[in-house]
Amino acid sequence: MQIKTQLSARDGQRLEKIMRDYGFKSTYEFAKAALMVFIRANDPRDDELLTENLKEILTQEVDTKLYRQ
Repeated sequence: MQIKTQLSARDGQRLEKIMRDYGFKSTYEFAKAALMVFIRANDPRDDELLTENLKEILTQEVDTKLYRQ
């Protein structure tokens, strides 16, 4: 699935600062991490542990490799 979006210039600058501050290497890496947090929070698998602190989740090491089923 591909998801595209448009941000205002101001929000884009804010996002770039956040990505730099937390060490994301690309917009793709950040978007993948943010979407996975949303999916896991709203439809967790039985083997997934959830935390209540969203900031913690977003700043953890994130595996963004693509997997084929």
